[in-house]
Amino acid sequence: MVAQAAQPAPVLRLSTQDLPCRNRLSAMRDYLYETSQYEVDLLEPDASLRYEASFRVVPGASWGSVQSTLIASTRTTQLVKDGQDDLLLVVPFAPVSVETPTGGELAIAPGQAVLFSQA
Repeated sequence: MVAQAAQPAPVLRLSTQDLPCRNRLSAMRDYLYETSQYEVDLLEPDASLRYEASFRVVPGASWGSVQSTLIASTRTTQLVKDGQDDLLLVVPFAPVSVETPTGGELAIAPGQAVLFSQA
């Protein structure tokens, strides 16, 4: 029996640089809503959205990195009813502020980690 070498996981890359500036926010809203059940808004309304992502994907899991302009992403009560219970491990390169379900705020420093449940 001959062992076969494992193949690397496929890479999914996404960049708003490939989209016309006027369509970027709308396209990313549609994409993130469809794939992750998130609603997205810019925190700086006059800013142009920049979103760069690279993920490795295997059955049942994906991992990678994302860099973007300042955004607010939300899973509303209606979206939470979708049954998606994925976990999301975030290790930021820049300070991140997260609003908790109870209305508090969680500050995450670069290099720290937080585990989010999408349930």
